[in-house]
Amino acid sequence: MRHDPGMTLQPKLIVLALLTIASLSHAEPKKAAPAATKSGKPEEFVQKLYAEHAAMRGPMGGEKITEAGVAVWFSKGLTAQVWKDVQASKEEPGRLDFDVFYNSQDVQVSKLRVTDVKSDDFLASVTVTFRNYDKDESVRLNLRRIGGEKGEWRVCNIIYPEFDLLSHLVEPEEG
Repeated sequence: MRHDPGMTLQPKLIVLALLTIASLSHAEPKKAAPAATKSGKPEEFVQKLYAEHAAMRGPMGGEKITEAGVAVWFSKGLTAQVWKDVQASKEEPGRLDFDVFYNSQDVQVSKLRVTDVKSDDFLASVTVTFRNYDKDESVRLNLRRIGGEKGEWRVCNIIYPEFDLLSHLVEPEEG
């Protein structure tokens, strides 16, 4: 068989294009919003929430905030209030001008631990302690199980030393 350089280039380009298309179709799909812990212990839910948040995949992480993304982790009522704040503050920070999981605008967290868990079948209170820069901090997450005894946990409020998230979102700002 004779070698014709003009005829060889075109089949090589077609093969290269087919290989590229094949590799793209086998590429890892874009990950959907993380699923919350379906059942189990409230501290497992909180640990997963903080891990997702630290990896910039949680409800208030680096990706665009969506109502569905917030609803994966927050109760219906808290989701509504968070989403209302997000929608109202398109151009400028709203009331959520801080990291809700660390009660800080600037975050450099270490030594994160779940230190205190109080729960029954449907409600839980989980305290998270951590070091932010050089200061020891703590927040308490109040959780509610939705969908019955085997349902998913959701954050229904976050309690900080001086205030709580739900009241912060609902109460009118004092002038």
